[in-house]
Amino acid sequence: MPSRPGFAIIEHPWREPCPTPSPPLRMRPRPLPNGAPISTRRSPARDSRVTSPRPNSSRTARITSPDESRAKRFWRGRSSAFSAPNALPMPPDSQDPYTYPDSTVLRNKFGTRSANKLARLEYAATAARLDEMRRWPPLGHFDLEELKRLHGHIFQDVYDWAGSIRSVDIAKAGQMFCRPGFLVNEGKRLAEALATEKLLRGLDRTAVVDRLAEHYGDWNALHPFRDGNGRATREFFRQLAKQAGYEFDLTKIERSAWNEASARSFKGDTRPLRDVLAAAVRPDRST
Repeated sequence: MPSRPGFAIIEHPWREPCPTPSPPLRMRPRPLPNGAPISTRRSPARDSRVTSPRPNSSRTARITSPDESRAKRFWRGRSSAFSAPNALPMPPDSQDPYTYPDSTVLRNKFGTRSANKLARLEYAATAARLDEMRRWPPLGHFDLEELKRLHGHIFQDVYDWAGSIRSVDIAKAGQMFCRPGFLVNEGKRLAEALATEKLLRGLDRTAVVDRLAEHYGDWNALHPFRDGNGRATREFFRQLAKQAGYEFDLTKIERSAWNEASARSFKGDTRPLRDVLAAAVRPDRST
């Protein structure tokens, strides 16, 4: 039986806090439209909170228009990689295998069950590992295996599953990320797209910013790990920009602007992401 959706990550653009489980979903007992992610958001006129029906309620999850989904634009013909399984209700007492029982805190090597303490310890540990990576030689390949290696190094002191792709469905603001069973194939396809463009080498700054925005939007929609996707993916793209002859300076980016741009890119609009990257990408003068 395929894994079932029900866990949403609220991801900070710079440091992801511990995830919180989304409410259980009841899905329509019929096939979903191609590329349509699950959304449990009510009409803004009624309630702006993300909610879900009670177990005995007759209400069902609203299906977001496929035109609003990045899956419609970039995964045409591969909609099952992003759509939910048909007519599989999410049990109210379903437990995320990555968290402690009856808790939203991820199982961690520190053994703490405090979300605040884990956030502090994780930040210190990952900041040190990211600093080490500044002295790494250039990546040999830009594919899912390299992204896994980056994630494994960054989070090796925090999680046993660091560097391993997730086995559960995750979503954010009602938008499903790529389903676990499709991560390897979709990652291969995205890596091939980068290779086809010669890893963005030989492009001027305007073209590099444009292509970085498009590719980042695709890799962000993949979200291959249970947590820590933001830090690993940003490091992946920092190194991608560097081997293309450009510096990707994250200190030039406002947190709120990055968060909004990432959300917009997931729906297929990369213009805000291009604007944000334009302030952070410049020729690398260290080479």
